[in-house]
Order: sequence, then structure tokens, then C-alpha cells
Amino acid sequence: MAVVKNMQDAVVTIEDNVGQKITLAAERGDLKFDITDNINQIKARGQLYDMTKADQEAVTGSFSIHHIQYLKQTSDGNPTLFEALQNIGAASGWISTWNDKIYTIKMVLEYTELSTEANEKITFNFLKLTKTSHTENSESNELAFEFTDFEITPTFAKV
Repeated sequence: MAVVKNMQDAVVTIEDNVGQKITLAAERGDLKFDITDNINQIKARGQLYDMTKADQEAVTGSFSIHHIQYLKQTSDGNPTLFEALQNIGAASGWISTWNDKIYTIKMVLEYTELSTEANEKITFNFLKLTKTSHTENSESNELAFEFTDFEITPTFAKV
């Protein structure tokens, strides 16, 4: 199952395992993620006669957001989005939400669902950055990344 969301006027919160966090307003951005439910097909002489659940897979996806600053000039204060995702600069002391072998963060996206006018929240608790792309233009920078979330599904909530 693929889910695609337009993150117009969303609020994005990036958090580590001990509650250090940054919150950003996403004026523009996109979110796409895939939830895979694998099955084993059992056949006899080429004929399908049964199915069973197969190994679980982590959620994979991509996200883009327009923002102003990649890096801070000093390590004082709150980190930028890029620093929080990469565990560098002002976020170099952040603690992984997964374990000490691989750096993951918690990402919470809250937005208004246009069809229902209700606020919705999607939480990825163990998000690992797998690819980062940067685009600069005269108004803002776009940070796009691909990720794996070490869960079989993110958490969805109406707020």
C-alpha cells in the first residue's frame, strides 16, 4: 500500500530518544511511504492452493520540505533540519531512537486533511535516512530524502 500526502502547511517535528527536538513549519513538501504486507504463495504442480503470511518489511518512503538554512554557524541552540537528520553540528549529541549502532529519529507530521478538515498526525518512530538530495533556488532550499522506518507501519492519529 502506497500513501502519498501533500504537506502544505504541515508541522514537522524531529525528535531524538531523550526528547530533544525541533519543530518546523512546512509551507511546501511531499510525503510518500510504502507499507508492504508480504505473503507466501503455496503451490502444488503450479496451482495456487494456499497463502501464508511472509516476513515483515520496514516502511520505506520519501519526504521533501522547503527550508531556509542547512547548517548553523555555531553549535549553540537548536539544530537545523539537516543537522538533526544527519546527527551532526548542533544535533551531534542527539540519541538514536533505535539503538547505539544506527542513528534513527522520530518524525511526526501534523497536517489538515483537506477532504475532512480534520487534523491528522503520522508518526515514524525509527526513521533512518537512506538518501539525501538538496536543491537551492532564490526563495528557499529544498531538502528531499528517502528513508526506512524500522516499523511495519507508522502510527496514524486524528488530533
